[in-house]
Amino acid sequence: KDSKSDPDLHISSTNEKPSNLQDSEFSCSIVGEDICTIPAKSLSAGKMFYIGARCFFKCDYKISAVLTGEHELRISKDYLVQFNAGEKKILKFTNELSFVKELLFTARADRSTAKIRMYLKEGKDASPTSSDLAASDGWMDGVVIRLTNHTAVKVEKDQVYKLLFEADDPVMVTFRVDMRFSKKMIRENVVLEDFINYDDKA
Repeated sequence: KDSKSDPDLHISSTNEKPSNLQDSEFSCSIVGEDICTIPAKSLSAGKMFYIGARCFFKCDYKISAVLTGEHELRISKDYLVQFNAGEKKILKFTNELSFVKELLFTARADRSTAKIRMYLKEGKDASPTSSDLAASDGWMDGVVIRLTNHTAVKVEKDQVYKLLFEADDPVMVTFRVDMRFSKKMIRENVVLEDFINYDDKA
């Protein structure tokens, strides 16, 4: 990232000089700080990756590689994760239920001055970047992503949702996933599965 010329980053395991989107084998965000995410299934010991940085004008840039695992999120459970300045993490949630009408992904920082961002992309092999669905400001110094059947990313059974979380400052973040359920008809001799939060009603 450079104040005079914003370099574009491209990455490939087959092209030794990737220089455009067609050459880039993996999903890259090319707005502001460029991030290329390589999914775990594409990684193997000894495998070579070629990185191309393209500037329209003379520029200085810094490239770093970070290995990170995916944090698995569960419904209605708080997850506390410590972040260093500039750190990024990938989180994953799988919706295993068919009667969900709303999913709410929240991330709350332990202080109001912390600069945090969160992005979402669906799919088990998804690699979220800053070009994907972005969180909006939420409550309690947090950010939130809300999914319904009317949003661009839908609520679907057995769908995997990947979250990219970025923190500009050292911060402790609490992650949580909550659901709202559609109305269900109770029928005789049929088991109905449902979920309810504390002090809530259905």
